Amino acid sequence: MTLITAWLLYPLLVVVLSLGVGTVVERVAGVRVPGALVLPLGFAGVVVVASLATATARTAGLAAPAAVALAAAGLVLRGFRGMRPRMTPAAAAVAVFAVYAAPVALSGTATFAGYIKLDDTATFLAMLDRTMAHGRDIAGLPVSTYQQALAYTLARGYPTGSFVTVGVGSLLVRQDAAWLYQPTLALLGALLALALYALLRPLAGSRAFRAGAAFVAAQPALLYGYALWGGIKELTAAALIALACALWLPESAAAVRDWRRFLPLAVACAALLDALSVGGAVWLVPLAVAFGVAVGRRRLRAAPAALGVLALLVLAAPAVAAAARFLRPGNVDSFTSQSDMGNLARPLDPLQVLGIWPVGDFRTTPPDLRANVVLVAAVVLAGIVGVAAAIRERAWTIVVYAATGVFPVVVFATLGSVWVAAKGYATASPVLLACAAAGVAVAVRWRRVTEAVVVGGAIVLGVAWSNALAYRHVWLAPRARLAELAAIGRRFDGKGPLLMTEYEPYGVRHFLRNDAPEGASELRWRAVPLLGGALLSKGESADVDAFELAALRPYRTIVLRRSPSTSRPPSTYRLVWQGRYWDVWERAVAPQTQVVEHVPLGSGWTPSATTSCSTVLALAARAEPGDGVVAAPRTPSVVADLGSAEMPSGWTLADAAGRTFVPTGGGTMTVSVIVPGAGLYDVALGGSWAAPLRVRVDGGRTTTAPAQLDWPGNLVPLVRVRLAAGSHTVAVRFGGARWRPGSAATFGTVGPLVVGPDAPAAVVAVAPSHARALCGKSLDWLELVRPAPG
Repeated sequence: MTLITAWLLYPLLVVVLSLGVGTVVERVAGVRVPGALVLPLGFAGVVVVASLATATARTAGLAAPAAVALAAAGLVLRGFRGMRPRMTPAAAAVAVFAVYAAPVALSGTATFAGYIKLDDTATFLAMLDRTMAHGRDIAGLPVSTYQQALAYTLARGYPTGSFVTVGVGSLLVRQDAAWLYQPTLALLGALLALALYALLRPLAGSRAFRAGAAFVAAQPALLYGYALWGGIKELTAAALIALACALWLPESAAAVRDWRRFLPLAVACAALLDALSVGGAVWLVPLAVAFGVAVGRRRLRAAPAALGVLALLVLAAPAVAAAARFLRPGNVDSFTSQSDMGNLARPLDPLQVLGIWPVGDFRTTPPDLRANVVLVAAVVLAGIVGVAAAIRERAWTIVVYAATGVFPVVVFATLGSVWVAAKGYATASPVLLACAAAGVAVAVRWRRVTEAVVVGGAIVLGVAWSNALAYRHVWLAPRARLAELAAIGRRFDGKGPLLMTEYEPYGVRHFLRNDAPEGASELRWRAVPLLGGALLSKGESADVDAFELAALRPYRTIVLRRSPSTSRPPSTYRLVWQGRYWDVWERAVAPQTQVVEHVPLGSGWTPSATTSCSTVLALAARAEPGDGVVAAPRTPSVVADLGSAEMPSGWTLADAAGRTFVPTGGGTMTVSVIVPGAGLYDVALGGSWAAPLRVRVDGGRTTTAPAQLDWPGNLVPLVRVRLAAGSHTVAVRFGGARWRPGSAATFGTVGPLVVGPDAPAAVVAVAPSHARALCGKSLDWLELVRPAPG
């Protein structure tokens, strides 16, 4: 049901809202915009309404009701007949939606792309959660990673306009915003196609040709790549810039007679500023210059136009107000520093703005640069013809749109950081493809059909090739694992402070937000030191036994990865919930004992060890009257020796210890493990894999484990099986590159393979005088405990 809601019901809801709000803007302005622009205009209207509502904590809750009320009024005004779509532009929009949706929707799950590549989406979701209920007000939030993320963004004026529509839709369909994020990106691609369809009308008269041109121009490789790592601001900006340019000529000329005629353009521009803050005004400079020239040449009254600009400033008031904080000197420095590369491996090649880049990850270089140069040359040639023809035929909307693809890019490339320049390239990339599409249309009109087919075919081939590679290399978030975190967040709402010892930004910034969550390796309010005093760096994870005991005491709840290599928390915590991927441990509000000393015994991937009498007796010797010794018995986990495993030819071991390997293509890895006793065991594997795995233990029933993306240092449970003591065979089959999204993605090493007990045994408490009974036992840890005071 979630898949249907995310990819069908939610998009339809946004379309209906946009249709209604777009109609209201039309009627208030007293104009009729081109039919293809009603939905993009209405979407911009929803952004503006939601941004105005969420500007203050008191009015934030009105965002969704206000959008619904306006949409309902617009639908009544439009009437039933007016709701019938125009099939040609609708077909282009639906086709673009499908292209942007395919890398996620065809996985069969409602999830999102870009997991691990970029964790900004986790922060956007945190901002969205807070904004829709409290605006930018973060007062009263308990200290946590969630609070820290908001202090760094919302409190500093970070723009929210690009994702408030996700918040409105989430409230209306009652689905977590995380599962609606990727459908929103696909919708933005569709809205971009509609705006381009209207823009290309002066040079591409045929509706079918315009639809095809808009379909291709709406999916440039760089923008498509940004969509596959969560680039919602870039897609929002691209759609709104195209909308503003499509509205510029008819509305700006009329605005000098009646300021209301400026409203559609004002709504589009205000939405752009809401999405990008006032820095987005750089994209409006060509529009403003063209508008000034139009007013000056015609010597018309400027007063109505000034009123229209005033209306724009009123509609964009939230963006203007937030910009006072967002553009402070300290923040601006990060936008202009040439050393800021963000998650880029290198500065992007300026050629990428031309829309063709045939490689799986746009941050890398295509293996065949010569073919890429030929394809890019086709874009340049057609684009020059398109702009020249637009100037010759006075198709000024296309000329102004072309200027928005050149001027801002030059500004960002010259004055901005590498990271900001890359965003500018992505946002501008549809512009040059649209100009190229116009050039192909002109060549057809000039009866240069052969040239048009060759150049146009090269452009279509280049775009399709680029995006097919991106589709096959997409990195998808592990839906089941994150959905389990969402369930934990609902079940343990308010039972914080909560700690996660592994790096999982979507947990501590979004799904567990109501539990005052903190991640041990990111945005910490409290220091969570390891034994020895060091702190984890961003992206790192560690076993709970690796932390100082005092570092755990502030946390009532601990969420741990369910794994044969995960230690049991101190004895004051008890297991209160267990899922496939996560365990939840909770400490009583008033525990009866306190841990005086905690002695971890395991190491690495094996959390238990056989205790020596010297360790046990030394701990007991430090006991005071009334103290006790507590131990955590644990059946030893077994790390498979992959050096003795059977693997396909070409697969290689990645470490001298024989614990990790590099699979190349499909095939089966078979290895033997010896378990020390009978019981229920988890078979778990470290690393990431792009396609589902098939697991068989001792030739029994095959279990399918879903594709997984994971941060280093973690294990994913594959199968739970009851085993007798002795030797057992585990066979893991990896699928090869197929049609599935991301099936060609590679993630380096896989492993280790660990077999360990399904659940921790109950702790054992003994008097210090009887501690010798613990000698030689397989234990997770030892503790010296004391009755709690009072």
